[in-house]
Amino acid sequence: MSVAITIFADFVCPFSYLAETSLRKLGHGVAEVRYRAAFSEARQPFQDSSAWSMLATAATDEGLQLKSRTFAPATHKAHEAVFFARTREREELFRGAAYAAYWRDGLDIGRIDILTGVAASVGLDPEELKIALDIDMHADEVTSDLVLAGRLHIDQTPVTYIGTGAGARVVKGGYTSAQLQALLEGGAFIKESTDG
Repeated sequence: MSVAITIFADFVCPFSYLAETSLRKLGHGVAEVRYRAAFSEARQPFQDSSAWSMLATAATDEGLQLKSRTFAPATHKAHEAVFFARTREREELFRGAAYAAYWRDGLDIGRIDILTGVAASVGLDPEELKIALDIDMHADEVTSDLVLAGRLHIDQTPVTYIGTGAGARVVKGGYTSAQLQALLEGGAFIKESTDG
């Protein structure tokens, strides 16, 4: 029996990238993951070089290329593109590619032309996505996630709910695969360098 996990995340948050990568490594038999849109408050480049160094090391250990960025694009359209990808059963692939486009390649994932390129790289029709983004086809779904995040007082990303209802464990910030596994096994969660 798999555990239900809900994560509120944003593409310009490096801790969200780390956490989502760890979640994807679990596999579908272990967890049923639901991704929700949230906006990161950390829209400025990292100021603390030692914290960035620790985060980059954790990301490298998870197989990610994480380069410091000097800009943080608006991500509403990227979140809309996720809903498009979800309807075509490519959500996780698209999410991973969108994070890599920003954090590895330095692309402006707020631009529709960049998002259509990301879509094509994971087997989605770029023209269909462009039309969906041009007419704001999934804007209301993103807004619904953002309203829910507000009601839950989510003021940072990522925030992960492990389980459902009153018994859900709430984890704020990023985590590695090892830390996530410890959480799922009921062990203590050590935040170390992956605070978000």
